[in-house]
Amino acid sequence: MPTQTATTPLTVVPGPDVQQAFANTFYAPAKLSEAIEDFERQRADAKDALARSLAEDFAVEKPNVAGAITRYQTWETNDKTLVTKIEVCRKLRCIIEEHIEDLKRTRRDEVKAFLQGKLDKLEAERASEEGKERFLQGKIKATQDLLQQLEKPPYAAAAKRKKK
Repeated sequence: MPTQTATTPLTVVPGPDVQQAFANTFYAPAKLSEAIEDFERQRADAKDALARSLAEDFAVEKPNVAGAITRYQTWETNDKTLVTKIEVCRKLRCIIEEHIEDLKRTRRDEVKAFLQGKLDKLEAERASEEGKERFLQGKIKATQDLLQQLEKPPYAAAAKRKKK
């Protein structure tokens, strides 16, 4: 009589180096988006600073036009540098996103195992945070209860007698 063996699907678990490479790759677009936002914020802040500086320069009777021109030229050079950084970050993000799509097609099982592992870690972290939140909520409730007890007789009456 032939014996049947249970077949379980094999899971390809990438090694630590591959997992780190996947993590670096999959989180790179978000990091580049953060960098773009930071560079855009720097541009806006620099433009505001230039406007305030120019307003101060021209608020006087005899403004220093040469100084204002120099400040503008410096700002313009820095702004062009930031614009270039933003453009390069966007191009890099596209390259990495294409690479991610390629990994999804060519190393599907490894990517799936990596993402499942990451998801498991995040869910465990969330559960831990929820546990901490419940613990703190319990401590808050206990402290509130103690405070309310102090406001009720006989504690409140004793406190009033001591004040007199």
